[in-house]
Amino acid sequence: MSETLDARFEAAVKAFGPAAMTVRGGAGDLYMEIQNPETREIWMCCEPVTEERFSRLKPAAPFVKMGCGLASMDRAAFAHSPQKPVEFTAMDCHGVPFRHVATPIEFVPPAGKGGPMRVMVDKHHLLGFETGREVAVMEFDGKSFIEVVGSGEYDEGLVLPEGAWLRRIRLAEPLVVKLPKPTTAFFWFDAEMRSFQGPIEVWSTTP
Repeated sequence: MSETLDARFEAAVKAFGPAAMTVRGGAGDLYMEIQNPETREIWMCCEPVTEERFSRLKPAAPFVKMGCGLASMDRAAFAHSPQKPVEFTAMDCHGVPFRHVATPIEFVPPAGKGGPMRVMVDKHHLLGFETGREVAVMEFDGKSFIEVVGSGEYDEGLVLPEGAWLRRIRLAEPLVVKLPKPTTAFFWFDAEMRSFQGPIEVWSTTP
């Protein structure tokens, strides 16, 4: 982790306020989430897990397992739980600590077979990416959405929204992204969970 990214990211986390929490781990680590279907609240274990740990997870009703995905970013943090500006709601589930990090507020189903679900999400999410690394961006409807979950392993078979296209950008400097509120998130749940989120502003690249 470069000192420059650390400094930029830590400053952004501090600006998030006293309840902000940095997620342990980073790119290539697995993270799991559960959901309360009655409230739509998404709760995340903010430290890396294994697929075996996720398979053994047994949430108590009404909670259900939401998924286990591969992080694309090098750093991540949340300001606070949705609708609770000075609080990060926590609970224990099957011996694992979870935090309320997001609440979906609108769903748009896939337009065709294999396409992504589009979700409007209430959350306060900060991302950090290292200098020199390559990041994936989906361009759609004149806006840019950065890869948050997954990798490019299955890109050849990824069914994009009509008119969308992918590009890869090599960063000339560390990138710190504060996702908008609400965030527009595109999710695929096929061979590998994948998500692009935003919209975000385009940034500088290496020559």
